[in-house]
Amino acid sequence: MILLLYVLHYNAMHLKCRGRAGGKCARARTTQMKVLETFQMETPHTPGSLASVIIVLVETGLVLKHLSVVRSDQNRTLWEFTVEIDESAQADLLWRLNALPSARFVRCC
Repeated sequence: MILLLYVLHYNAMHLKCRGRAGGKCARARTTQMKVLETFQMETPHTPGSLASVIIVLVETGLVLKHLSVVRSDQNRTLWEFTVEIDESAQADLLWRLNALPSARFVRCC
């Protein structure tokens, strides 16, 4: 599972950087303050519901540090995510997560 998440993140970053001068990504040259943020999302037990949350993380350019199950019942799972994020990107992340139809943002920890 962790390897799959790494591959998704790597591929997203590689696609963003392709075609830039010298093959280097402009993001790599900037220095921004990154912090660890932990939040919880609830997803139904349907194919692709967890993937939709992870896709938002990848599209936002975040690094997923930790993923765990807090609680699971017959129909839903409560996930806890820890991501490395630029403080200025937090509002955009929350907006994108709240826009997901197959997941529910529960809280920041």
